Amino acid sequence: MYRIVAGMRALNAGQKSRTPSCISLQRLGKQSLHASQLRRNGQLLGVYITRPAPSYRYRLWQFRPDGHPIDHLAEILRILREFGPFQQEPAGLRRTTGWGEAEWFLSPHALLEGVPPAAVLSATPARVLRAALIEFQADTSMGISYLLVDSTCPKSV
Repeated sequence: MYRIVAGMRALNAGQKSRTPSCISLQRLGKQSLHASQLRRNGQLLGVYITRPAPSYRYRLWQFRPDGHPIDHLAEILRILREFGPFQQEPAGLRRTTGWGEAEWFLSPHALLEGVPPAAVLSATPARVLRAALIEFQADTSMGISYLLVDSTCPKSV
């Protein structure tokens, strides 16, 4: 996996002004096979695009500096896909284009003080995991979801 990040840096060596937020690993040759396997195993988030050519794009915020996926990423993805509002296909198949998960990671989250999970994932992955657990597994044993209410909020009658 380290080679993937090193390859991304090599591709961007000419871009001194900004670092890209995602990459198509198709351009990296054999290293993309490892990323594809991680995606299929639910350990990495790939977002499917059709243009310019059908491929998966991988957001850089899900990688540690050594090129491995961020801690707890596989657990977070499992929770999002198992309990999140994503459509389940007949016979229990769970296929995803990655767009729903990407939306969750990039949207402001109340349990993270309004910060998107992707913005705090590298610094505090356990905190993002906890937010996903609270949001999607509040009380799955009874099939009931409920919101945690802050004690400082005024109570309505």
